[in-house]
Amino acid sequence: MSFLGETLAEIAGEKAGILKPGVPCVVGRQVQEAFAVIEHRAEQVGAPLHVAGRDFDMYEQHGRLVFQTQERLIDLPLPRLNGRHQIDNASTAIAAASLIFGDALTTRALEHGLTHAEWPARMERLAVGGLHAYVADGTEIWLDGGHNAAGGQVIAHTLAELDERLPRRVHLIYGMMETKDAHAFIAPFKGLVERVYTVPIPDEPNAFDAEALAEIAKAEGFDVVPTASLPDALTRSQAALDGPGRVLICGSLYLAGRALRLHR
Repeated sequence: MSFLGETLAEIAGEKAGILKPGVPCVVGRQVQEAFAVIEHRAEQVGAPLHVAGRDFDMYEQHGRLVFQTQERLIDLPLPRLNGRHQIDNASTAIAAASLIFGDALTTRALEHGLTHAEWPARMERLAVGGLHAYVADGTEIWLDGGHNAAGGQVIAHTLAELDERLPRRVHLIYGMMETKDAHAFIAPFKGLVERVYTVPIPDEPNAFDAEALAEIAKAEGFDVVPTASLPDALTRSQAALDGPGRVLICGSLYLAGRALRLHR
């Protein structure tokens, strides 16, 4: 927000600066405030739009995905990536690939893409590695670099879906940059996580310190423990869990990068 604007319309205006005359633009699902700005800019520069919900759509049906345009209806597997929001992401990607490759884009290629996609630090469940030294056998460690209100909402929704399939006690390890709205990010996790551990982000002078971030989380109604580092947070979390649980590290791509370096 400090760079792009205070409102969705202002931010959409900056993002729409990428539009080029005569170059097709695929637009994923948007709130009307944002879409109106994108549509206006496209008209100004003469960029044809291909819009989710109008020119293409994707929905889940019987454990499969259906991608649909006026010309095609394709039955596909669910994305490998975790979270219901990845259905919308997949539809936008398929729509773009369809424009680029046309009839050369095969169902087999789409199936391969959906089932083999990798996106580090986007609701990624970490395979056994360095960070598991701080937790008990069977504890799940998840990682996401989301850092805004929308990110918090989709991560929380995915956590809720995980809990429906396999209930676990859930702890959240949370670090953020001061340029982000820490209140808006963490609010959606209320009622989903048992405890929050705040951490600093090493070598990032614009990051919240653990104590300041803990005060924000407390103000949102969470049980919070400020900690000195990611290993410290994991160790404290595991001691409180006293057995296998589910731990989510989130709040910043900088923190996610640090976590991956420690893990690998």
